[in-house]
Amino acid sequence: QILRGVANIHLAMQEMKKVQPNADYEKVTMVGHSMGGDITMYFAKQYPDEVKKVVTLDNLRVPFVTAGKFKILSFRSSDPQFKVDAGVIPSDEECEKAGIQVVKTEFQHNDMRDTGPDVAKNSIQSMLDKFLSATDSEVAPVDTQSSPPKILEPGPVALMAPAKS
Repeated sequence: QILRGVANIHLAMQEMKKVQPNADYEKVTMVGHSMGGDITMYFAKQYPDEVKKVVTLDNLRVPFVTAGKFKILSFRSSDPQFKVDAGVIPSDEECEKAGIQVVKTEFQHNDMRDTGPDVAKNSIQSMLDKFLSATDSEVAPVDTQSSPPKILEPGPVALMAPAKS
């Protein structure tokens, strides 16, 4: 089932390239809940050069990738019905070394789905936004929302264009 999921991700990416050919598919950010998180982590392990960041929401079976090639954010539930397998979540020391951020929440496993309560979705979204906006690069888009972009004065401008001869 996991291998089929990985193949489906590659198929979906190929189809997306047809619909949105100008998007950047070189390194993707992947997000998955539960089994989707396991598939995401397995994909990242098999194809680390294709992944920029990984976000999991309570994946339970597939161990985290600790090679440090990309950043990982994982939200964990406090649900006693959904127990994570031994060895899935690395030690705190391994997490720090590999750039893995583990967030323990008070939410239940199914609260982390898109149909979960607003309080869970809002909390997760807030942390997710910070994680996704963080970058290792100084290159960033120009902020045009808070103030108009600073541009140079155009200098002297002719009142009218010369006529073509």
